[in-house]
Amino acid sequence: MSAETDKFQSRSSESIFFKVADLAATVTENIDRHIDIERGKFEYVNLSRFTHFRETGKAEGNLLKIQLNLPHFEEFTGVAKPKIFVIGTPENEAVSLGRLALDDNDELSFQLSRFHYGHAALEDMSIGMNQALYVGEIGDLFTLNNPEKDSFIIHITREGPMIRFESSLYNFLRKDIPYTSAHSKHVKVEDPGNKFGRIADVCDINFEGLIPSEARLITICDNTASGMQHVAVLDKTIEYIEKNNGKHDIKTLLIISPLLTAYGATTISYAAASYGIRTVFACSGHLLGCIGPERYYSPILNNENLSASPQLLNVNSFIHHGHTEERCARGNWTSTFSAKDYALLTSDDELGRLGTSNAELIAQGSRIGPSALKDMNINPFDLIPYSTLDEARERGILKSLSHKVATDFWAIL
Repeated sequence: MSAETDKFQSRSSESIFFKVADLAATVTENIDRHIDIERGKFEYVNLSRFTHFRETGKAEGNLLKIQLNLPHFEEFTGVAKPKIFVIGTPENEAVSLGRLALDDNDELSFQLSRFHYGHAALEDMSIGMNQALYVGEIGDLFTLNNPEKDSFIIHITREGPMIRFESSLYNFLRKDIPYTSAHSKHVKVEDPGNKFGRIADVCDINFEGLIPSEARLITICDNTASGMQHVAVLDKTIEYIEKNNGKHDIKTLLIISPLLTAYGATTISYAAASYGIRTVFACSGHLLGCIGPERYYSPILNNENLSASPQLLNVNSFIHHGHTEERCARGNWTSTFSAKDYALLTSDDELGRLGTSNAELIAQGSRIGPSALKDMNINPFDLIPYSTLDEARERGILKSLSHKVATDFWAIL
């Protein structure tokens, strides 16, 4: 190992992430003791692309607001407790849990999110985070005197750019919020003291055209497992500001993370608070678990207090036969959005180690159609996202499909 690599590893290993890792594990192992929850509804405006699919421009979604009550957080004087907004809409559920998808016979059956690929999945993810802006406490973050100057976005170059949050903000504000990218990757290390077996390597961030020292709000976009890379990006940003301007003025860190774990939210919140910054999170459908010690695989937990629409947990339990907390919500996250063949391969590899397979989970999902959802107290329209509606339009069956779903569902009530 070179001297430069030694220096890099030492610097990365000193991140607050590693200092709070064990504490984060304690929090998430007893998560119900460390959260206050509030349930409600929120109204959002459908994008213009929904014109052919839904009758009105507005729709209603489920909202779960979680406040994290973290140990020793009072030591960070003046920093508000972290808040997580879990968004329950068909598009958000398609990203985290799954959706009703069309089969080769134009029939609807349930498809787990790990089998929801490519552009269709990207569309649902982008729309889902657009909907999040209609949650008052998220959208209101951008009511700054000059949001184009006082805020900026950092995409972490995995799923971050795929979320297209700057487009969502333009649709919502009609303003161009500046953005940049942070190239981040995990570097494997052989260190008995590093239970993760890795550290985060973040390249210097290009802040050209931005004035980070004047920002009061920054948004980091990327899905979150351990939170290690988010913390590294925040560290890098603060380091840049202090090196060039002396002091940051950031008040709030917004994490746009469709797939978000309680563990990652905890590590990020501690890191931000150490800089005097409060943290707000937006995620899709469910606040996930995160399996140790590596903190890669992140399942949907069988815990109603972490789900925007708790009745949907019945679908997950049916498909996984009670093994819900062993299996990741999407498998290899990045590849499910960008590389279908690799996603299938890595999914089968993961599931094989857990005693199941892609074929078995796909078969289980095929047993759940609109009628089968009745016993689970689920309206099938809650699991029909934009991607499914658009596919039905392309096949020329949109009108007949909507009629059939409604007829079948209401007939069995």
